[in-house]
Amino acid sequence: MAPTSIYEPLQDVEYFRLLRVSRHTSGTISGELQNFNLASKSCPHFVSFSYAWGESNVKRSINLHDRDFSILGSVYHLLEVVCDGNGFDANPWLWIDSICINQDDLAERGLQVSLMGKIYRHSDKTVVWLGEGTRQTDMGMDFMHTLVDEKAAIVRNNEKKGGSRTVPANLNDAEKWTALAAVFDRTWWRRVWTLQEFIIAPRLDFYCGTKRISRTRLKNALYSIWNCSPGEGLIRDESWNPAWTRRRLHQWYQHDEYWDKMGLLALMAYSSSCAVTDPRDRIYGLLGLATESDVAMVGKPTYAYDAGAIYIALVKAFIDTYQSLDIICFAQLFTQWSTRAKGGLDLPSWVPDWSLSIDLWVVPLMVSQSGRGHIANFRPILSQKPLVSPPVYAAAGQEPPQVAFSDDFLQITCKGILIDHIDGLGGVQHQDGELVDSSADPNLIQSEAPANLPSPSGQAKAPDDRTTLLTSIVRSLVLSRGDRYLSKPFPLAPFLHDLEYLASASFSSSSSTTHHQNDPPSFASRRFLPWFTLNKSLLIRGHTLESLCQLPLPEPEQEGCPSVTKLRQTFRRGMRVLEAINSKGKGEVVDLGEEGFVQRLHDTKALRRMGRRLCTTREGRVGMAPLRAKRGDVVCLLFGCSVLVVLRGCEKGEGEYEFVGECYLDGFMDGEGVGGGAVVREFVLR
Repeated sequence: MAPTSIYEPLQDVEYFRLLRVSRHTSGTISGELQNFNLASKSCPHFVSFSYAWGESNVKRSINLHDRDFSILGSVYHLLEVVCDGNGFDANPWLWIDSICINQDDLAERGLQVSLMGKIYRHSDKTVVWLGEGTRQTDMGMDFMHTLVDEKAAIVRNNEKKGGSRTVPANLNDAEKWTALAAVFDRTWWRRVWTLQEFIIAPRLDFYCGTKRISRTRLKNALYSIWNCSPGEGLIRDESWNPAWTRRRLHQWYQHDEYWDKMGLLALMAYSSSCAVTDPRDRIYGLLGLATESDVAMVGKPTYAYDAGAIYIALVKAFIDTYQSLDIICFAQLFTQWSTRAKGGLDLPSWVPDWSLSIDLWVVPLMVSQSGRGHIANFRPILSQKPLVSPPVYAAAGQEPPQVAFSDDFLQITCKGILIDHIDGLGGVQHQDGELVDSSADPNLIQSEAPANLPSPSGQAKAPDDRTTLLTSIVRSLVLSRGDRYLSKPFPLAPFLHDLEYLASASFSSSSSTTHHQNDPPSFASRRFLPWFTLNKSLLIRGHTLESLCQLPLPEPEQEGCPSVTKLRQTFRRGMRVLEAINSKGKGEVVDLGEEGFVQRLHDTKALRRMGRRLCTTREGRVGMAPLRAKRGDVVCLLFGCSVLVVLRGCEKGEGEYEFVGECYLDGFMDGEGVGGGAVVREFVLR
C-alpha cells in the first residue's frame, strides 16, 4: 500500500474521496484523489463501483499523485475498461472503495463504512464489475438477454401446462445454460459487501468484460430461470441461487411496507453463504440495509476489536435493545459443531459465530418467524399488503429476559424453568451426501419412558389414547405452522389424515391389508418414506410411530371428526399437480404443494433446511429437537426467549450448561410453562 501521505485527511464524517483517472500514451494509468462533502450541493456527479475484492491476489500498479500505488488486479482491469470507454458513461469522477478509503487507517475505515450506504445512494450510477469477459461469459450474458425477451412466452407456457415449470424447447440448449452458469459463478455474487451494493444503488448496471445488463433486466432473467426450473442437468441451483437471493432482498427493499423491516439477524442468516475477507464485516457489510434500530444497536463500526469481541457485544446489545434472548438460538447453526461449518472462532456456546460461511435456508430457525419483527424472515412478496397478525411462538409468555454477564463476558446467567429432559430421538436422514455431526447419533435412540406416564398436564391419560398422541406428533412435525415461513396456523385434520395416508405405503409392502388401494404419489414417497422408515420404530408413550399410524382414524359418527373419505378428497384437491414423465414414459403426480403436509415435514427435518429430529421426553412429551441433541439433554424455558431451548450439562460445574439449540415441545410454545408454581432457577451458559 502506498504511503498514507497520498491521502489528505477527511474533514468530518460527511466527507469522502473521489478518483479521476486517465491513460497516458505509454499505457500507464494515472489518477488523482480529491476530498468532497457528500452532503454539499457542490459535490460532483460520480459513478460508484462494486466488485469482488477477493477475486484475485495479483497486484498491479497505477500512478497516483506521482507515486506508484498498488491496487487489486481486478480493479486494474476495471480501470482499463473505464479509460478505454467501452460503453461507460463519460463521468470523470469515480468512487472505488479500495482506492478512495485509506485502508491503513482503521478509524477512517470505520467512519467510511458508516457512510457507504449514502455513497451508493448518491451516485449517478453503480457499475458492477464481474471481471474480464471470455467467449463463454459473453454467450452467458447474451443468453440472459434472451431469457428476458422470452419471459412472457415462458410464463404462458407454464400456464398452459397447469403451473408446470419446464424449459421450452427453444431454450433447451445445454451450452448456453453452461455459459450462463459461468457468469453466475463469478466471485461477486458470493461476497457480503456486494449484497448491499446490489440492493441500495438507485441505478445499477452489470459488466462482464464489455457485455452489459441492467439490474432490471437481470431480475427479469432470474424470474425466467425460476419459471423454467432448468434442473441440475442444465445449471446447478448453487450457481444462480445467490443471484436469486439478491432479487428477493431487492424486492423487499423496493416496497415501503417492507424495506424498514429488514432485520440485521435475518440478513446475516440469509446471506450467510457469502464470503468476507474480514469477519467483522459479516455485520458491518450489511448495516446499509438494516433497520434503523439495528444500526443504532450495533453503533459505529470499529476495527479496533477482534471479531469474537464484536460478536459477543452484538448478543448483549440485541438483548438490551429488544428485550429478547432469541439471538442465542443462532448459535445452533453458527458454531464450529455445525455439520456445515469449517473452522470458526473459539466462542462461548451461546454466541453465534458469524464468521462461518454456511448455506442456510431462508427460515433456518423458529425464532426467524414472520410474526416477530426483531428477526423475521424474507418470505416472498406476493402482494404489497403486510401480514396481519401472524401466529407467534411465545414460550416464555411476556416474561422479559433476566440475564447477567460475567466480567469477562464469556458466561451468561439466564433465569428460566426446567421443563423436561430429552429421552427418545428419531433417526436422521442423510441427504445429498451430507454427513450428520459426529456428536449426533444418526440411529434411532429409543425412549425409556413407560406407556402409563401421566399426561404433561399432570392428569392421568389412558395409554391407548393414540389419536391424541398422533395429533401431538403431527403438530410437532410441522412446528405447529401451516407454511414454511411460519406465518400461518397449521390445519390439523388434513395433516393428520395426510400422515395416515402416506404411512400406508410403508404398510402395503409388508401386509396384505392396506388402508388404500393406490400408492401415494411418488413425490410424497421420496420425501416421506425414507424418513418414516427411520422413525417408525420410535417408542412414544409405549407405542411405536408405526402402530400409531396404523390405527383406523375416527369416522363421522364421532362428534367433531370429519370423515376419512372427505378428508382424503380434500387432500387430493389441495395437491398442486404436475405431469412428469418417469423412466417408463408414463405420467404421474409428483408434487403436493408447498403448504401440504409432506413439504412442511420436509422443511422441518431436511438437513439443508431446519434439520430437526423427532423426540420424546422423560415425561412422555413429543417435540422436535436440534440435530445435536442427546438423551439426557435439558429442555428449558429461558425468560425472554420465544422458543424452548436444549441445554447440555457441563461436567466442570453444577448448574453450568452448553447451549445446543432451540426446541419445539408440543403444548409448551405459548407460555404454558410459565407460572403455575413452576420453579424458577438459574442456568449458567458457557
